[in-house]
Amino acid sequence: LVTGVQTCALPILETKDAQLALVKQQGQRQLAVSFSADNHTLQFHARIHLQKKAYGYEELAGALYMHVEGERFERWLPTQWPLDLVPARISGKLDVWGELTDGGLAEATVSLSQGELSIMHRQEAGYWTLEDASLLLQASKAPAGYALQLETINGTNETAGRLSAGPVWAELSADPLDKSAWQVWGENISLRALANHLPAWPFTLPEPVTRVLEMAPKGEFLAVHAAGEGKQWQAASVQFQEVALGQEGDKAQVAGLSGWLRTTPEAGVLRLLSTELELGLPTLFEEPLSAQVQGDLHWQQQGNALRLSSNKIQLRNDDAIGEA
Repeated sequence: LVTGVQTCALPILETKDAQLALVKQQGQRQLAVSFSADNHTLQFHARIHLQKKAYGYEELAGALYMHVEGERFERWLPTQWPLDLVPARISGKLDVWGELTDGGLAEATVSLSQGELSIMHRQEAGYWTLEDASLLLQASKAPAGYALQLETINGTNETAGRLSAGPVWAELSADPLDKSAWQVWGENISLRALANHLPAWPFTLPEPVTRVLEMAPKGEFLAVHAAGEGKQWQAASVQFQEVALGQEGDKAQVAGLSGWLRTTPEAGVLRLLSTELELGLPTLFEEPLSAQVQGDLHWQQQGNALRLSSNKIQLRNDDAIGEA
């Protein structure tokens, strides 16, 4: 007996070993499905606690557990993807816990292990790939868009080496004009790790990120938030600790930067709370200048010029005290 399984416009699965069980007891309905696909590299096991009668895929509603092993899981992702970044290949072992509504996942927790993860861009060439990949992701669907929480992601990129990151939160929404609005949050981000992996990212990065990477950053972002629409970022804020910029041979290097930053493409403010800041100017001084620095620095874009201002910056070391 050959059975064909088709859901909506997704690829047809053919199997000779499908097992299906439906148990109804005291108004409760339990559905179990297991099979190995003959026309795809895929093993599928699912358990569903149905909340009501369902005579079609679009009527399924209830709690779901699903275990899938195989290749090319991306072929079963929604065709209306909310981002320009699109999964190009997902393979491995996938576990999903979620809530079904109208045949779709209203919320889900997804675990990938022993996997391959590859991402492409709708408008740019290239692929970003992780081998031996694992991740833990929580996602929920809302009328205005999606909320994602990436707890952990691990794997190896051929160019940049081993990656370990998380947690990262994101909110995505789309308006009727197909302009995707987004927000991203992150915590405890190593700048050294970012500087190692982002150059291997084949797609266009926001200009501020490119500028920071050119300065060989070190240190840690304790908290990060960014918001934008499509490729354009609109606002960002960062709390940072013990950040160092510049490397040997540069005209200027700075180390020990701590504080926070809030900015838009037009203006921003930087608050410095550095207990031991070092400024290296090798063309002027043989040794770096050290000081405690506290204060605010404001900037505003005015045409092709950048206007800087400060209400009060205090500098203190063993030799001098100053304000600017």
